[in-house]
Amino acid sequence: MNNILAGACLAASLILTACGTGKGTVIQPETAADREVTVIATAEAESRGETADVIPDIQENGVAIKEEETMLKVNVSVRDRTFTAKLYDNATTRELIGRMPMELDMSELHGNEKYFYLPEGLPTDSENPGSIHTGDLMLYGSDCLVLFYEDFQSSFSYTRLGYLENPEELPEIVGSGNVTVTFEPADEAR
Repeated sequence: MNNILAGACLAASLILTACGTGKGTVIQPETAADREVTVIATAEAESRGETADVIPDIQENGVAIKEEETMLKVNVSVRDRTFTAKLYDNATTRELIGRMPMELDMSELHGNEKYFYLPEGLPTDSENPGSIHTGDLMLYGSDCLVLFYEDFQSSFSYTRLGYLENPEELPEIVGSGNVTVTFEPADEAR
């Protein structure tokens, strides 16, 4: 039995070795700068709970590139500060942007999020993100818009909408109680 298993493992490794050479090999970035860009993009995507897949096609210069997801920009204003939010381009966010501008009195919950129940639901594609990050914008159920201002782990399911760029000041600006938040499409999202 051990000889059969050892033979099967040897045959599989020879087949995999043969398949790993030639034209099917993924070309690695040619320069340190290209590698650094790939590592940074991957780390940023992973910090948001996303995966950074490499496009199977290789650009003419031979560098493997990360698939860029189309993002829509929205301005989110809290008190006297305006943040730029990047929203994923999907049915949920397109419908949400279609309802903007919106001025919402968002309620406090758990010392880590502000929420508002929309008068009408939005399309959903919920999942359990596991990790929530400061600046994440999500939909709970089909009608509860949530802006997170603290990092934490969650077992709840949400539809990912997007995230605020540079949200470092967000916890201080939103404070501990209810807050008015304005959502407006950026010029290019209209």
